[in-house]
Amino acid sequence: MTRLQVAWFGVGLVLALIAAAFMMEGSILGERTTGIATVMAIVGIALIATSGITITGKPRKPLS
Repeated sequence: MTRLQVAWFGVGLVLALIAAAFMMEGSILGERTTGIATVMAIVGIALIATSGITITGKPRKPLS
């Protein structure tokens, strides 16, 4: 794991958690934050998925 992979994973995790908080408590930024929270959650999950970090620590096999 490189530092960049860990950084992308961390940013994605924080972004997804902030989006979850916005969805739970909708009045943080105003009345309608679910749209923003949905986009933030999708981006956070995408960053986690593309970070390249696996739970077992084994490297992934290339697709081709």
